[in-house]
Amino acid sequence: MAFANLKVLEEFIETIKYVSSDPTLMKSMLKKKSAFSRKSKLSFETSTFLILSMLKRSLNIEIDHFTEALNLPEELCFTKSAFSQRRHLIDSKWFQFLLEHLSNLYYEYNDDIKRWKGYKLFAIDGSTADLIKEKELLEFYEGANNQHSNYPLCRFLKMHDLLNDIIVKAQMMPMKRGEIKCAYNWVDSIADDSITICDRGFASFTFFYLMRACEKPKEFIVRCKTSFNNEVKQFVASDQMSSKLRFYATDESIKELLKHYVKVNKETYVEVRAEKIVLDTGEIEVLLTSVFDEDILSRQELKFLYMKRWNIETRIGLSKNVFQLEIFSSHLKNGIEQDFYSNMILCNIHSMLMSETQSNVDKKTAQRVYAYKVNISASINQFKKKIIDLFFNKNLLETFRKICSRFEKYIEPIRPNRKVKRTKVTKKRYGKHKTQKNYRNNI
Repeated sequence: MAFANLKVLEEFIETIKYVSSDPTLMKSMLKKKSAFSRKSKLSFETSTFLILSMLKRSLNIEIDHFTEALNLPEELCFTKSAFSQRRHLIDSKWFQFLLEHLSNLYYEYNDDIKRWKGYKLFAIDGSTADLIKEKELLEFYEGANNQHSNYPLCRFLKMHDLLNDIIVKAQMMPMKRGEIKCAYNWVDSIADDSITICDRGFASFTFFYLMRACEKPKEFIVRCKTSFNNEVKQFVASDQMSSKLRFYATDESIKELLKHYVKVNKETYVEVRAEKIVLDTGEIEVLLTSVFDEDILSRQELKFLYMKRWNIETRIGLSKNVFQLEIFSSHLKNGIEQDFYSNMILCNIHSMLMSETQSNVDKKTAQRVYAYKVNISASINQFKKKIIDLFFNKNLLETFRKICSRFEKYIEPIRPNRKVKRTKVTKKRYGKHKTQKNYRNNI
């Protein structure tokens, strides 16, 4: 796994350098096609790596740190203004491409990724992020209003590999656009050998139909409301714990599927397996799945896999509260989108380093009473310090090992059956970044 992840990072860095050296490829990622045509202190390559270096402090401080880490002579140093002008010549879609390219490389080079009964376990979920109050952002992303003012807010969606902690896809979108409509466009990119797990916001005939109408039908587990439709209501009211249900196309789903060049009528149906899951509180949840064979997926396994979905929730919290997603290094829409996709890329690189470190920790602590894990927050502090070395050190293996070695210093015992009550915290929005109460600034 270590050498596979090392190869992934090598290929990722080489891709940036290769595109930077090819004017035709580079132009497709620029806002202005004539940009970066002359030799400059701030090349396309340098600007890309600087944006990927986790810019969370004052830009002057971050640029000083960057130039000092590279030991650049005075004549090659640049100002905050110069960087701000150059970065906005690069389209944010370049960083969106790099995110998906990195995840593709991960699956290409890792032959021993974690699976469940041969399946990859994906989850799709979304959240919102506070943006900086600027006219451009208010107009595009819109947002919400309170008694003080209106403020820009964006919606974002993630597809996450639950077992390998890899972000497969991510997308920012205006608040008026629903998460599920974005998910419809992602169906074709979901791996055939996977089970996709979603919360109740994704339960719809359109999503189920698109997943099953592929050349190779794709498996899913989706929680739905007990009042989702008449079929579900009847199932909940019955004594049955398990049933096969047929969902028929509605007028709305017929119109939506036409947008995806799929024609159905009101006699078109999708058959799913429905299971009642009784929680510790006595509350009943309904889980819908395309996997009918109980030898492959029993009711208990269905409950277990749906609980695994919580990993995407914790990873969204990690992005927002530890990787500081909502602290942006730009006030412009393009720069904020660059920061967003960079955040996702860095989460993936950090996850690959953590995977290797955790393997070493497991071996070293095998004889202890408790199992141990690396403290994520402390590891991100070390990651931030060494990210530039990771991109520029010619001996990538040495840097890779040094970072993993630093991570190993921060380990903590995993105490079994430990539960923390979930409390919802409402954030006041006054244009400043607010974090959860258990957050400490490490980067």
